[in-house]
Amino acid sequence: MQAAVFHEPYNLELADCPMPKMGSAGLRIQVEAFEICGTDKHIY
Repeated sequence: MQAAVFHEPYNLELADCPMPKMGSAGLRIQVEAFEICGTDKHIY
């Protein structure tokens, strides 16, 4: 899977990450869209 990794201000990278392991009660969903928090945008 891919994740946006925020290292420090002005350093945001798209990285390939392993899929997390789920327990027996886990549920996997497919993300269609996402937003960045206003605080994250301010820090960036």
